[in-house]
Amino acid sequence: MDMSTSDAGGTAQPAATPGKGLIGYFAGNPVAANLLMLVFIVGGIASGFGLAVQNFPEIDLRTVSVNVRSPGSSAQEVEQDINRRVEESVIGLAGVERVVATATEGHGRVRIELAAFADSGTVLNDVRNAVDAIENFPPLNAERPEIELARLTIEAMTLAVSSSVVSEDELRLAAEAVRSELLELPSVSQVTLRGTRDREIAIELSEEELRRNDLTISQVSNAVQRASLNLTFGELRTESGGVVLHTVAKRSIGEEFEGIALITQLDGTILTLGDVAEVRDGFVDDDIVSEVNGTPAVFVRVDATEQQSITDMVSDIRSWLAGYDAPQDIRVSVWNDRAQPALDRLAGIARNGLAGAALVFVLLLLVFDLRAATWIAVGIPLSFIGSLMFFGPANLTLNMGTLLGFFLMVGLVVDDALVVGESIAAERDNGKRGAEAAAAGARAVVGPITIGACTTLLAFVPFLFVTATVTQLVNVFPYVAFFVLSVSLIEAFLILPAHLSRDERWSREPLRTLQDRVCVWIDRIRDRTVVPAVSWSVRHGSSTLAAGAALVLFSLLLVGSEAVRVIVFDAEMNPPENVQVADAASAVNEQLPGESIEAVS
Repeated sequence: MDMSTSDAGGTAQPAATPGKGLIGYFAGNPVAANLLMLVFIVGGIASGFGLAVQNFPEIDLRTVSVNVRSPGSSAQEVEQDINRRVEESVIGLAGVERVVATATEGHGRVRIELAAFADSGTVLNDVRNAVDAIENFPPLNAERPEIELARLTIEAMTLAVSSSVVSEDELRLAAEAVRSELLELPSVSQVTLRGTRDREIAIELSEEELRRNDLTISQVSNAVQRASLNLTFGELRTESGGVVLHTVAKRSIGEEFEGIALITQLDGTILTLGDVAEVRDGFVDDDIVSEVNGTPAVFVRVDATEQQSITDMVSDIRSWLAGYDAPQDIRVSVWNDRAQPALDRLAGIARNGLAGAALVFVLLLLVFDLRAATWIAVGIPLSFIGSLMFFGPANLTLNMGTLLGFFLMVGLVVDDALVVGESIAAERDNGKRGAEAAAAGARAVVGPITIGACTTLLAFVPFLFVTATVTQLVNVFPYVAFFVLSVSLIEAFLILPAHLSRDERWSREPLRTLQDRVCVWIDRIRDRTVVPAVSWSVRHGSSTLAAGAALVLFSLLLVGSEAVRVIVFDAEMNPPENVQVADAASAVNEQLPGESIEAVS
C-alpha cells in the first residue's frame, strides 16, 4: 500500500498512461472526475430539498369501500336493503377475496378486500358497474353510494381551539370556522373535529297541534325524512343529451327544518313543521370532556394522504395560523405536529450517515494512506446524496421506507470503494505509478464488483411483489438499492481512481509509523489465525456445515421462544370518547405482561 513517488533506488519513474476507456479517461482527468462529483453533490442536494417528506410511502390498502347513507333507517333496515344487496352483487367478481359489511343506524358500509395480485383500478370499475346494475338501488330514503379505493391517511397536524369563557356551541362554531378556512388551503383536503359532541336537532311535537291538524307522528317523520335528503332520481334523456335529476334538500340547522311543508290547506296555506313543533339545535347526549391544560377545547385534526407532503402541509397551516385572527376569548394553537418526527428521522439518518463515514474513515486511516482513506470515506455520503437526483423521476419521496433502504445500503456502499482502493494500492505495490496504477486497479475489480452489485439488486427484486398492506413499506427498497448502487459504482470506478492517481502520500509521521505497525499486526493475525482456521474448515467440511446448521437452528429457536421479540410499529389506541385514557391503558395492561400501554394526554 505504499504510495511514494520513487522506486527503491530513489530514481524518478517515467510518466505512466492510464490507458484507454472510460475508466482510463477519468483516471487521467481529475477535472472531469471532480465535475462529475460536483454534479452528484449539487444535483442531489437540490433534488433532496424538492422532495416531499412523508411518514410512509404510497401504500395500496387493496380495499374498495362502498358507503351508503340512509338517514332514519335502522341498522336492520340498512343491512337488509343496502348491505346485503351490495354483497350479493360483488361477491363473485374477479379479484375479490373477501367482503365485510357493517350496518349502523343510517349508514351502510361494505369493505371489499382484493386478492393478492388483483389490479385495484380494475376491481374498482367492476364494483361500480356491479352496484349500478342493482335494480331499484339505492332505496328511496338513501343517498347515492360512494364507491372508492380506501386510502391511507396519516395525521399531519392537530390544532386546539380552546376557551374557558365561551359556551360549548360557540366553541364548536369557532372550530368549524377553523376547519372551513383550513379546507381552503391548496395543500389541505381532509379536516375533522375531535373531542366534541356531535350536533343534534331536537324536534318536539305538540300533541295538541297534531290533533288539531289531523296529523300523526309517522306522517311528520316521513315528511322530515323526505325533505332532508340529497336524492338522485336517474337520468332524463333528451335529444341534446342526458340530464341527471338530483335534488339538494339536506338541512343542517334547526331553522331550515322549521320550513318543511307538512300539509297544503284547501285555501292554499301551507302547514310547516314550525307550526306544530319546537325545533332546537343542540348536542348529542354524550359524556365527553375535552381539555387542554384544564381549558375546554375542540381539536381540529388535519390528515394527509400518502401522496401529500406532510412538511408542505404543516408549513401552509403554520403560515395560515400566523395570520389568523381568532374570535375574542378563543385561542387557536398547535397541539400536535406530526411533521417534526419525520424531519427528526431525516436529521437522524444524516447524522448516522456522517457518523458512519467518520468511523469508516478512522478505521481506514489505520491501514490506508490518508489520501485513500479520505476519498473512500467521502464516497459513502456521495452515493446517498447523488441517488436523490433520481428520486423525483421515479416518483419517490423521503419517507420511512426510503430511509430504511438507505440504512440497508450503507455497508454495501463502503465495500465498493474499499475494494477499488485496495486494488489500486496493490497495483502500486506491484510497481505501477500514477494514473496507470489507479486505472489498472479499478479495471481489475470491475467484474467482481459489478456482479456483486447485480446480485444484490436481484436479492431486492422480490420486494417489488409484496402486496400485504403493512409490508408494502419495502416496495421502495429495490429502487433505493438501484439508485444508490449505481452512484456508488460510478463513484468507485470513475471518481475515486482520479483522486488516487497521485503517488505522493498524505500520511506523515507519526501516522505513517502507526499504519505500518497496524498492517504488520493484521498480517500476523491473517497468517497465524485466519489462514489456519480456513484451512481447518476446508479439511473438515462436514463439521463446518454442522456448526453452521446448529447456529441457524439456535437462532430460529430464539425467535420461536419469543426470547427475541418482533415489534413492527408502535400501536396507537383510541378508546371510546366516554372512557378515560388512563382507565383504558390500565385495563389493557391487566391483560398484557409488564407496563405495555402508556396513557398520553
